[in-house]
Order: sequence, then C-alpha cells, then structure tokens
Amino acid sequence: MPTQRLKLSGGIRSSSMGRVKGNPLGWLYCARGFYKLRQYHQVIECLTPALRNDRTKKEAQHLLAFSFMHTGQVEAALGAASSSYCWTIR
Repeated sequence: MPTQRLKLSGGIRSSSMGRVKGNPLGWLYCARGFYKLRQYHQVIECLTPALRNDRTKKEAQHLLAFSFMHTGQVEAALGAASSSYCWTIR
C-alpha cells in the first residue's frame, strides 16, 4: 500500500482556534509535527488547548519555550520555560 505525504500549506487560523473542540493530546501531537517540520509559529498556535490541560501542560510548555526561542522571542521563551515544573532557577 503506497503511503501519501500530507502537504501542509498555509496556517491554522487563530480565529478558528477558539471554536475548535478537541483532544488536547491530539493538539499536542499536531504541535510536535509542526515542530519537526520547523514551523514554529504553527506550533505556538496549536498549543493553546494542550496548555489548558493538566496532563499535557508540561510538555506543551517545553514546546512553547523552544518555539519562542526559535522565532527570536527570547523573553517569551524564558517566561514559558520558567513556568514549567522541571525548570528551576537558583
């Protein structure tokens, strides 16, 4: 069975993001895919539902911090990283 590649063009509209009901884990997987494709702005848009869920929040904060870093938003990256549980600043 031949495999097909998903062609991702355009972006996820943030105006439609608020209306999307779905699985936070699914959005986290979507964000991971965009991260592997180095589409960091799309990662940031996908992480909203994952950040609202306690099960996915920690990993979503990590992806958010690294995506902010790759887009040149260093202060936002530090804020996302410092709010994560595994980061401790001493």
